[in-house]
Amino acid sequence: MTPQEVLLALRCHQSAIETGRCPKEQCPAFEQPARFKCAGTVAKAAADLIEEQAAALKRLTDKEEKSCGISDV
Repeated sequence: MTPQEVLLALRCHQSAIETGRCPKEQCPAFEQPARFKCAGTVAKAAADLIEEQAAALKRLTDKEEKSCGISDV
């Protein structure tokens, strides 16, 4: 799932929890049967995205520290 699809799926699940209605037409993670399968799909995609973004941020931070001559003291 793309980052935009993950965000949309999280919003759909938030709406389903609050309203009791699944917005399956809008949800990129919707699967049949919907019950817990969707939640697992969305949770995994969100966790993967967070890990990817954390790793990318670390690479950028490490690169910046090297270019500035900053090291751990």
